[in-house]
Amino acid sequence: TDDGMYQMYWNAGLFKGKEHLMDFQGEGLWLPNSHRYLFARHKENAEGHAVAMDIMAFDADQRKTDTLITDLSFGISFIGASADGQWLYLLSSGDLQPH
Repeated sequence: TDDGMYQMYWNAGLFKGKEHLMDFQGEGLWLPNSHRYLFARHKENAEGHAVAMDIMAFDADQRKTDTLITDLSFGISFIGASADGQWLYLLSSGDLQPH
């Protein structure tokens, strides 16, 4: 986080100082001036293949995860967020429209 209270390590999870709070693997980003971490969760079909993605927000203070956007095309990456945290910048090799 901007204030250094929480740290997210892509291979180790979320920490508050030296205290391990949750396991997490993957990439995402902290919303500026907040304790909210955004990440993508893959949705799989019956055969186990990733077919879509949801954008999730984890509030580190409340230890709560909310779904922000559902059913985006598979293959998005986070680029960043606006300084006020109101806009999220994504990169996609395909259409960002939900299926």
